[in-house]
Amino acid sequence: VKSAYSDAYGVRDTVVKAEHKPATPFVFDTFYTDPSKFIIALNASFLVTEELVQLQRLASAMTAKSEIGTQDDGFSQTVTVKRGEVTTAEVKLKPRCKLVPMRTFDEAAPVESEFLVRLKQTEQGVPAIALFSVDGTKWQGQCMQSIKNWLQQALGSAVPVLA
Repeated sequence: VKSAYSDAYGVRDTVVKAEHKPATPFVFDTFYTDPSKFIIALNASFLVTEELVQLQRLASAMTAKSEIGTQDDGFSQTVTVKRGEVTTAEVKLKPRCKLVPMRTFDEAAPVESEFLVRLKQTEQGVPAIALFSVDGTKWQGQCMQSIKNWLQQALGSAVPVLA
């Protein structure tokens, strides 16, 4: 919250400043060495959607003795998870999945973002899975708008909200 008046240089005083620090921040663009850690991070940091459930199913099918096979044509990725000679899961993933991460204040409406899901086999034989953000900083502007809407609703017309 900034003051309505500025000094001769156009600088306004900051009256109140709030900063969101998530309790369980999800680390994007990083491969998780253990699919169970990935599933826990998903559950703690995202709202439940159909695409999140599909991603959890894929991650839960992977074990330390799994073999990950992927076919990627640039438009979709088919993932096959095998244990021994038995196929335990075959999932066709969209090139981008839309998920709703909790990256802002609980009071503000969460913003859907697009992610690229990538899998790889580690040297230790443990499958790894990662989410890469592919919508740039678009989500930040949408989050600011969501916070602005909440502030306007909470404060009413008594205080003008600029964002």
